[in-house]
This record gives sequence, structure tokens and C-alpha cells, in this order.
Amino acid sequence: PGGRGCSELRSCHCTPAWVTEQDSVWKKNKNEEQEKNATKEVNKGRVDRLERINKSYLKKYSIISNNNYFDKTFNEFRTNNKPKLNEVKEPLRQLTKQILNGNHFTVVLYSNESGTGKTHLGFSMLNAINDNSFDWGDNNKQLKCLAVSFLTLADKISQSITEGENKQGYYLNLIKDADVVLLDDVGAEKTSDFRTSLLFDILESRAETKTTIITTNLN
Repeated sequence: PGGRGCSELRSCHCTPAWVTEQDSVWKKNKNEEQEKNATKEVNKGRVDRLERINKSYLKKYSIISNNNYFDKTFNEFRTNNKPKLNEVKEPLRQLTKQILNGNHFTVVLYSNESGTGKTHLGFSMLNAINDNSFDWGDNNKQLKCLAVSFLTLADKISQSITEGENKQGYYLNLIKDADVVLLDDVGAEKTSDFRTSLLFDILESRAETKTTIITTNLN
């Protein structure tokens, strides 16, 4: 009308402020969730790596002369000439489960005769703990295990002292750091002041805080 041109109708869509704010909050929450998931993955990777390190501690640092003992289990333990020793197997298996559940013990496997299976039983406990930390126990932790032949340890330390490089502190720290230690053949040979002192140092560093399994013929 009045000679004026027709005005063009235009549609204008405005996003409500509450929609924009909601979208921003959603993105923020999503980013935070992604960051949390990434952190979880990193932490899980660190835990898995630590578990592998702890599980490998047994074979990497043990001080023994016969690696065949790493294959010993409760199931294959048999002592035909000493039937009563077979009766010890199940109580030790139950004790192993208690250790996996976070309890600490000093376990002494004693026999005044050699060849009765003390070492086999000790390694059966140690191997079961190292292999079954998550299957048998409630602690959700890979326990760090170590096997030590007491005579071999004493000889290695004595040799290092003779050669002018005393490694006693190094070996004692290895033993102290392990959650479960098998100390094998204590007293298998004639004792000395040095060996007696070494034994007391080991036991004192682990008393009431970590599990130590001892095989011995000393009464």
C-alpha cells in the first residue's frame, strides 16, 4: 500500500539461553568423564606393570642353586618313606591361603633328617602365593616372593667381603623388601658367629610385619 515495496518475511531462530548452558554443562561433564577414564587407564597400566614386576621378583632375585624348585607344587608332594609328612600338606595349604589374605606368620618346617621334603613344601607354599595372589586371596595385591638358600647367601656375602665389596646390605634389602621369603636349609652346616648374626638380622627385619618360611634341621 502507498507505493511501498513488499517487505520480505524472514525467520530468525534464537537458541534459548538455557539450551546453550545445558549443552556447555554436558560437554564439560563429558570432558571430565573422558579425563577420569584416561586417568583410570593410566593407573591400571601402572598397577599391571607393578604386578608383573612383583610376580617376576621370585625368579629374578632368588638366591638358590636349583631352579627346579620353582616348579614344585602341593599336588605333586609325596613322601613314601615318611607317610606322616603327607598329613602336613593340607594344613600348609590352608596356611598359605591365610597368608594370601594378608596375615603374617613365621612358619618353621622342621625335620632332623635330610631328604624329607621340607624344601619341596616350602617352595610349594611360595609358588602358590606367587601364582595365586588374586585367585586365592582377598588382598587384591600381587605379593612379592623370594627364595633364599641360607648357605648360598652366607657364602655370597663372605665372598663379596673377601673381594673388598661388601654386599651384605644389598642382599639384606632384597630380603627385607619381599612380602614372603623362604629361608631354606638354615643350620644345614656348622654354624658360625657370622651366620648366626646374619640370621638374626634377617629375622629382626621381618618380625611381625612380613611372612618368613624357614626350613631347618635345627631343633
